[in-house]
Amino acid sequence: MSRSNLMRALASVALAGDSSIHDDASLRDAIVLEMRGKRWALPKQGVLVKDGVVHLWGVIESKEERRAIRVAAEGVPGVRCVESHLEFPRGSRAL
Repeated sequence: MSRSNLMRALASVALAGDSSIHDDASLRDAIVLEMRGKRWALPKQGVLVKDGVVHLWGVIESKEERRAIRVAAEGVPGVRCVESHLEFPRGSRAL
């Protein structure tokens, strides 16, 4: 386990007592805010959260974009896990 993963785990345990911080709508808003202003940001409708599990939907242009979006979502306290449904445009080849 990396140091950042350990810190994230400790932070989520420390905040677990306050469920208002981790309701699905607040998590979704925090993820969208985390991506705001980035050229690879997903629109709000591309971020779905159910019971702390984030589902990311959208079209991406590179593996780096996929990674950046995932890292942005994983970095939000209270996110239990991230499921990526991101796809490359039809007819394109993944880099």
